[in-house]
Amino acid sequence: MQQLRLFIIGILCMCLSVFVTANTEGLTDMLSSTNDSINLKKRDSLRLALSIPVNDSLLNRDGATLRKIFFKLYNKKSLQYYSPDKEELKDLIQSIELYAKQKNDATLGFFMMYTKIVLNLDNLSEKTLEQHYFALHSPAKDLNLYWLQSKIDYQLGILYIRSNRVSKGFNSLFRALYVLENNLSDPETTYDVISYIGLLAYQHEQYQLSKRYFKKAVDTKKYKKLGAYNNLALAYTRLKMLDSANYYFNLEKQFAISENDDDFLIIVNGNIGENLYRKGNSKAALPLLIADANYSLSKNWFGNASNALIYISACYLELDEPAKSEQFMWKAYRFAKKDNELRRMKPIYKQLARWYAYKGDANKTLLYSDSLQYVSEQLHIKFDEFSGFEADKLVKLSASELELLQKQKQQEVSKKVIWILVISSIFTIVLSLLLFVNFRSRKLLKEKSLALSNSQLKGRLEDATSQLNIYLKETQQKLLIEKVILTDADWREFLQFFNKVYPSFFSSIKQKYPKLSKAELRFCCLSYLSLSDKEMSAMLGVGRASIRVTRGRTRAKLQLTATDSLEKLLLLI
Repeated sequence: MQQLRLFIIGILCMCLSVFVTANTEGLTDMLSSTNDSINLKKRDSLRLALSIPVNDSLLNRDGATLRKIFFKLYNKKSLQYYSPDKEELKDLIQSIELYAKQKNDATLGFFMMYTKIVLNLDNLSEKTLEQHYFALHSPAKDLNLYWLQSKIDYQLGILYIRSNRVSKGFNSLFRALYVLENNLSDPETTYDVISYIGLLAYQHEQYQLSKRYFKKAVDTKKYKKLGAYNNLALAYTRLKMLDSANYYFNLEKQFAISENDDDFLIIVNGNIGENLYRKGNSKAALPLLIADANYSLSKNWFGNASNALIYISACYLELDEPAKSEQFMWKAYRFAKKDNELRRMKPIYKQLARWYAYKGDANKTLLYSDSLQYVSEQLHIKFDEFSGFEADKLVKLSASELELLQKQKQQEVSKKVIWILVISSIFTIVLSLLLFVNFRSRKLLKEKSLALSNSQLKGRLEDATSQLNIYLKETQQKLLIEKVILTDADWREFLQFFNKVYPSFFSSIKQKYPKLSKAELRFCCLSYLSLSDKEMSAMLGVGRASIRVTRGRTRAKLQLTATDSLEKLLLLI
């Protein structure tokens, strides 16, 4: 009896165990299903917020179209607003990537892989990011996905520059530019690459180089961003070509007005204020600079704020208000230090030296003059790594691409030969002959195409060399402007250098207008260099009044009326 009871109890325990296990598994499945449903809802919600259509609508699109579709995804503000949790976004991208693989859509698959790397959803180190870019670059090149090649080279350029691998960075940027200019029509990416090269040159005081690339950015067809004209104007300002700078500042103002961007208008007006100060109109410059400084501080743009503040200080010193000048000078100093960017200290030290010179403190004037010299040297040291890079590297890059193209063509021809040999062993003699004739025709076409490519690339080599010569001439002109003419020996040295840069000007004007005196000839040379009265007086060590008198005498001897332009006459000589 006891055994029977134990048997029954055992049976009941077994039944209870089976019941509990079955219900637990059902509960687990239900929870898993619920979690999947929640994740799917989150993913759909995020897709809707970022305006990403259903997967079917993403198939068979090119890179440019996909970039437009995923515009909000690349907008940092939208990303922060719609997806505070990166894991949700990562799941969405991976689901689209998986779908692309299932549908054999390589373009969509690579685009999502590239997107994941750019957004760095896995918080990877710089080295790992570089490896991921390399892994994606190889198949992009094999499949001739030029849009992806250019994007990866551009991102690698940014990565290298930020980690102080300057030469590698520029190499990648110029590779991206080469692909964009020769294999692709992508104005937006072309603009971004060109502008970035110009910005790097500007930050390292290579203003001729920055002007060249900012001009290319402005001339980019079908695409232009707010700030393009402003950047070019800043380069002209640093080259002391203030009329050209003001021309492009005014174009930027019109652009900002057309875009209804009143904030950017304040920034442009601040830059115009700097030029007004340089032309000696400090009163007109002050309100523009103050508005720029206040706006920059409201955005925590400490570098821009320090720049505006230091020019406000310079204006007050020009207006003989040293107390106000000192107040804004030290404000500028604090914000420049806060910005922690070396180039921001250059105008600060320059103003400090001026202010203490105004106060008659020779020791501190010398101290801050030395600091200014040190900062300038450090900026140039940073740029020395790729000084002269642009033209040389572009020439080498073109030659390298030409060699690579020739190898690819040879490989294609070799593959065709092997293919024809295999087919000829299977098909009849007649068919083999027809295939051979077809092969010969295609080979001739390939050779003609290769010859055409060689001719085009040689033309680009000549263009790059020409650009290098222009850059050297502009550098000589800059050295010419920086000379000081105080004695006859100085004038002879200046004239000797001037004749090397402009070999026919001095002899032509002297022959054409023999009545011009030595001082008037000297004035014509300096005017030909587009120097202002202030710059001429500094070079010659005379007052501005003397310059104006010489100008009047020169115009009289050149028989110019009040409406005639002296500068235009000199350019025609």
